[in-house]
Amino acid sequence: MEFKNEKDIKRYLLGLLDLKDTANFNRYCDYDLYGKDCLIELKARKKDYDEVLIEASKYIRIMRKAKITNKAFYYIVSSPNHLYYFDMGSIPLAELKAEEIRCPLTTEFENNEYISKECYLIPSKYKRLIV
Repeated sequence: MEFKNEKDIKRYLLGLLDLKDTANFNRYCDYDLYGKDCLIELKARKKDYDEVLIEASKYIRIMRKAKITNKAFYYIVSSPNHLYYFDMGSIPLAELKAEEIRCPLTTEFENNEYISKECYLIPSKYKRLIV
C-alpha cells in the first residue's frame, strides 16, 4: 500500500478505525483525526528517516490538549514503504532532541516561504509499524 499524502493516510485510517476528521469542523486544527480515546497528527514523508521530525510548538499544543481531554496522542507517519506511529505520550520529553530546522512556512498551502522552526527529532526506537 502506498501513501502519497496525508489524504491517503486519512482515507486508510477512516476506513479502518472509528475516527473523525478535524477538517470537517476546523481546517486549522493542530491534529488531523480524533477518536473517543485519541488525537492523531499525520505526516506523509517522501523518504525514510532514522529520526522523525515534529514541530515543537505543534507537539506542545497537542500534548496539552491530550492531557486536558485524557486522550492518547499518536503521531502517524508514512514513508515510501511503511505506515507507522509513535505513541507520543509514552516517549519521555528528554528523549526528543530539539533542533532548529529550516522548513516551509506551511505544508499545505501555496506559500513556499522558508523559516526556522524549532522541531523535535523522535528516535526511531519508538516507531511502531502499522503496515
